[in-house]
Amino acid sequence: MIYIELEKEKKLVIEFFKSQKLTTEIAKHFINVGFDSMESLLYLNVHILDDIEKFNKVNWLPGHKIRLQQMFSNIDENVKKFYMEYEEGAKNNMDYNCIRLVKKMSPKNYSRRAVSKLLNCLSEEIEKQQPKNVIHFMVDFLCKNYGSHLRGFAHVWDVDEQSK
Repeated sequence: MIYIELEKEKKLVIEFFKSQKLTTEIAKHFINVGFDSMESLLYLNVHILDDIEKFNKVNWLPGHKIRLQQMFSNIDENVKKFYMEYEEGAKNNMDYNCIRLVKKMSPKNYSRRAVSKLLNCLSEEIEKQQPKNVIHFMVDFLCKNYGSHLRGFAHVWDVDEQSK
């Protein structure tokens, strides 16, 4: 049971790093040193970054190092924001990766890959929730998580704007 909880914490740490636009590999560098829970990250500051880098025998890219410095210079706020987004996703019974993807997308950077990922997330939600009206569910899901950019597309599916 304790092992399962520890694994969940590690996954949460990895998701936190991803939310800060850092790789899973960098998150694992922190986990290797023993900072394998969200609580333990709160005790870190920018001065320990060099030690973590040395322990893992790696050299982070300059951009990653700057991002880490920014992340740890305001770690309390970054963790609070992450938990708010994460809990919001949990309330809506959604995968955090899906929420992060949707927030990242904008009309100017639609790519086939991004749209494909979004459709996969949507498909997973349809499987989980088994809605009676799939079209309404899709429009609600996209509008709720993506915002007003997609509301204009409701007419394509002949969905009444008031139903949202």
